[in-house]
Amino acid sequence: MAGDKERHYDASDLKELMDNTGGWAKNWDEVLRYLRGPAPYDSDFAKDEVPDMIRDVESLKKKDFPFTTDYRKLWSEITGESTKDMPKPNKPKVPPVGMIRLEDEYLKGLRFPASKKAVLDKAKENHAPQEVMDMLGGIDDETYKNMGRLMESVGDVAWDH
Repeated sequence: MAGDKERHYDASDLKELMDNTGGWAKNWDEVLRYLRGPAPYDSDFAKDEVPDMIRDVESLKKKDFPFTTDYRKLWSEITGESTKDMPKPNKPKVPPVGMIRLEDEYLKGLRFPASKKAVLDKAKENHAPQEVMDMLGGIDDETYKNMGRLMESVGDVAWDH
């Protein structure tokens, strides 16, 4: 992919992406789901960075590049640049539940806009374990307009570094 279109992100943004997903994502599809859901609401990413990261992760997936959370390997594959002077990746922070399971199982059926109370009620109704309830209890007390914004708030509590 070296020499492709201009990127509006750099290696530090790719590091942030993998820090945010490294503890729970198991494949490129899950990283893409994060990029299309919570990432646009993440203040760590500029508006024009996310579409470029989506494009590059889709390209990695298409060419069957092995999934890794090591942003240095990704940056080297994407740009062709040396990464020998880049810091080692952070050890992934493993949350009590990953974003995919949280959305698909414990928050299934949640209607938006949703208050923090509605989020907690839906998780309880869907039999979320106490550690998930505790994690959700740490989100901001606001009305969430969509799942992406809600997951960004959960990420601030659970898996962001």
